[in-house]
Amino acid sequence: MSVQPRPRGGTRSRRSVLHAARAACVLAVALPVAACSGRSSSSAPSTSSGSGRTPTASGSSARASGPATPGASPTASSTPNPLTRQEATAQATDGAGSGWTSTASEQASQGDCGIEVDVRTGVHEGYDRVVVEMSGQGTPGWWADWVTDAATQGRGDPITVSGEHMLRVLGRGTSYPSEGSASAQYTGSSPIVVGGRGVTEVWFDGTFESQFQLVIGTHSQSYRVFTLSEPTRLVVDVAHP
Repeated sequence: MSVQPRPRGGTRSRRSVLHAARAACVLAVALPVAACSGRSSSSAPSTSSGSGRTPTASGSSARASGPATPGASPTASSTPNPLTRQEATAQATDGAGSGWTSTASEQASQGDCGIEVDVRTGVHEGYDRVVVEMSGQGTPGWWADWVTDAATQGRGDPITVSGEHMLRVLGRGTSYPSEGSASAQYTGSSPIVVGGRGVTEVWFDGTFESQFQLVIGTHSQSYRVFTLSEPTRLVVDVAHP
């Protein structure tokens, strides 16, 4: 009995079917994987980007809205207003102030000195100057002494200024602003940064019971206090060390 050879075409057809089936299986497996990979890659940048920005925003918000710390420490220091040309070189006249001293000094006020309208500072050769201008026509008095601690009048919040020493000056004879004069009252922030060789910083504390307060950080303990008129002013000089 003779064996008839199988047609080659049938073998090729079966092989083609087998290859097609294998390709379909591979495609069926690959599609879900690709779909899963597509979802992961599209969501990952969004999560990473968001978490990258969040700490910065959160930190800024915490600093801005956090509770204030106790005391009189300001959120920002103030730059000084410059002296006028006249008071930059003005000197005390006889009986209008004290000479240079390193101990406590005092002088009584005369008349109503009004409200404080400006605080100015200046750096000179040999000394630095602080000037408080008032609205009234009286002559301000003062009490000046060296202290290790200072606090705001009334509330008692601690005051801190930079420097080796702390000079406290109570300017006397001032008054609370009236309704009409409130807009003219000095409201600058403290401390005022002077950065001189004599005066480093100045803290201004407004009128309480007819006196205002200056707390002056210094590098020396030699100072003088005197008054000027037209307009009414109290002047504090601190010598360079």
